[in-house]
Amino acid sequence: YGLVGSEMCIRDRHEAMYKYLVSEIKKNDIPYTAFNQKVTVRFSIELDGSVANVEMLSGTNDPLVNYWAVQAVVDMPNWTPGMQDGNPVRIYYTLPIKMPDNKR
Repeated sequence: YGLVGSEMCIRDRHEAMYKYLVSEIKKNDIPYTAFNQKVTVRFSIELDGSVANVEMLSGTNDPLVNYWAVQAVVDMPNWTPGMQDGNPVRIYYTLPIKMPDNKR
């Protein structure tokens, strides 16, 4: 994780973040072959808390599954930005996302 200064609020709520991402990804018809595979994305949290600069670092063999994972990150609600010396700062975050089993 690329954190600067104080931790982002969502860091304390990783479970909620992953639940959100899994629920967003599960809205799509994930092929059985993608279950339990991992997509790693990198993104920034801007000064206003918005998610930006989302890029896939590694993905599955299925481009559509990779797209769904990236789109789930793009659609995340705003975060509380990182702070350094009392000022908001841009933070880069690297996040592995394990593809959920749609049967669960």
